[in-house]
Amino acid sequence: MAMGLDRGMMIWMKVWKRLAPSMMAASYSSGDTPESEEMYALTGYGINFGLLFQAVDDILDVVGDQALLGKSIGKDQEENKCTWTRIYGLEKAREDAQKYTDMAAESLKIFQNQGNFLKILAQRALVRVQ
Repeated sequence: MAMGLDRGMMIWMKVWKRLAPSMMAASYSSGDTPESEEMYALTGYGINFGLLFQAVDDILDVVGDQALLGKSIGKDQEENKCTWTRIYGLEKAREDAQKYTDMAAESLKIFQNQGNFLKILAQRALVRVQ
């Protein structure tokens, strides 16, 4: 289980460093304050989107099409990387990807229809094949 916690922390830090700040910057540039509901919503979206994307990436490394991905399948396992599928299994990784897609969309509910593009983006990331 420690391996799962380490992977979870590694993913969290990766997401936080890459996606959350960009969502926060977008929110801030539109006039939101750091403690605003909008900032909180977009940061939540960024974190959930990042977790969704990582889960799908790990899934594709197991079951993806090498021609579509443009990289070899199973490379993470060959390199003994600690992945979502290795820790939790393929089915749990798929369930988690769906969960984070739903949570990303839920994060945007305060925007009503204005958040549709980002919701669709998360849904497309869930079913991506490359």
